[in-house]
Amino acid sequence: MSSGAKALNRTGRNARRNKPAGSAQVASNRTDGRNTALPPTVEAGRAVALNKQGDDFYDKGQYAEAVEVYKMAISARPDESTYYNNLGAAYYNLKRYDEAAAAFRKATELKSDDADAFSNLGNTLGNLGRYDEAAEAFKQATRLEPEWTEAYANLGDAYLNGGKYAEAIPAYQSALRLDHQDEVAQTNIGFAYYKLKRYSEAIDALKHATQTKPDDSVAWGNLGAAFFMAGQYAEAVEAFKRAVQLKPGDVEALNNLGVAHYTLKQYEEAIVVFKQAIEQKPEMAEAYYNLGNAYNMQGKYGEAVQTYQQAVRYKKNYSEAYNNLGTAYNSMKQYEEAVAAFTQAVSLSPDSAVTYNNLGFAYDRLGRQNEALEAYRKAVSLKPDYAPAYNNLGYLYHRMAKHDDAIAALQKAVSLQPDFAYAHYNLGSAYVSAGRFPEAIEAYKKATSYKKDFIEALLNLGAAYYKAARFNESVEAFKQAIALKPDSSDAHTHLGNAYFKAGKYNEAANSFRQAIKLKPDSA
Repeated sequence: MSSGAKALNRTGRNARRNKPAGSAQVASNRTDGRNTALPPTVEAGRAVALNKQGDDFYDKGQYAEAVEVYKMAISARPDESTYYNNLGAAYYNLKRYDEAAAAFRKATELKSDDADAFSNLGNTLGNLGRYDEAAEAFKQATRLEPEWTEAYANLGDAYLNGGKYAEAIPAYQSALRLDHQDEVAQTNIGFAYYKLKRYSEAIDALKHATQTKPDDSVAWGNLGAAFFMAGQYAEAVEAFKRAVQLKPGDVEALNNLGVAHYTLKQYEEAIVVFKQAIEQKPEMAEAYYNLGNAYNMQGKYGEAVQTYQQAVRYKKNYSEAYNNLGTAYNSMKQYEEAVAAFTQAVSLSPDSAVTYNNLGFAYDRLGRQNEALEAYRKAVSLKPDYAPAYNNLGYLYHRMAKHDDAIAALQKAVSLQPDFAYAHYNLGSAYVSAGRFPEAIEAYKKATSYKKDFIEALLNLGAAYYKAARFNESVEAFKQAIALKPDSSDAHTHLGNAYFKAGKYNEAANSFRQAIKLKPDSA
């Protein structure tokens, strides 16, 4: 299957949050009638004029010119934090974030109670990917201005982008305490809970976000992802549908909607949606992969092959798609092509036990038993608790008449997965080949207990009882097989033999007559 539904991280940092301020205005001098203030020096007056000139450039979007003039203002008055803040804002708009950060940091050093400068520093550090430092700057801003909604929201963004989801939640909650309608904070709280795998709380937060802003496609998409991971697939479908309605070209939402349909075994609906995603984004490898999986589940192996080929065309290193391409070829009995696909998959993901197991199966079908053994052994070495590979390994040993090896591998398979009916069945067959009929009987009984309609296991159970001279029990096993498949001539024949050995000759005759009736040429 695919990687699953995805939540979308939409922090809104620097888009809706507190951008670096433009030019902060210098307060005008006021007097109260007392001539106590010293007159500004000539240099201070020149600095004010230069700062004003920088503001004019800034307001016109001429940030490079603003930088040069602000630097001149700083030269005239290097102890004025406002000028450093303004210089940082100009650098920021030029995307010269390292220089912006240095300017904002200098502003905070000169004026340690400047919440704006700390906030601007945090935004800049965030753009540099220095999220821990950004968080410290925003924390200082909130200490200086405890009622500043945007600072708390930006603090949450810094934590979220830095992967500190548990710390992000209380920061966003503080923002929401000040602004109950902050839908982005609500959405991001939901995303943080999602990343922490606290899906119930994520659902609650994202429901709140969609109620606050019903037309937010991202919130609906994230809600769908949370529902999906909580196992509420029908609810996930409805949420993803809403996201797609609000933003029809959202390929992630379309893909996730398809995954939810797929998980509900609604393969036709999934196919329609995956095709829509591909129409929107023809190079979307994951959508091709998921579409191939849906075709596979419908038994449309030819379509699956073509679709997986598109997936690997657009994503050359897509090992999962190569693996599933191989499984589709296996289903079509095109084992040479399957080997090629699985070989490519293991070259891309050499630690994939599943793919080595699949490769072994394809080799086995081609009669290349030594290569199959090598692949199965590799699978169990990579994943020592992988019961299917032990089952396949044991079955191959059994067919190679390596009875002890077969029994050991199959015992390992059933110890790892006690309800693995096919492994119990194969173990029974290995015991029969080794002449160990009591153990074979127990293995076949286990197989039928885990798979009630396992007619092959019932037939073999009857045969094992027969070989152990337990004819009455053999009769009962064959009767159970016939109850599942009344038209099985072979089952009636075996039942007749068991009746005969049990001394029930009339019943034996009736069973033989029924076998001949079902298959006249067997007489």
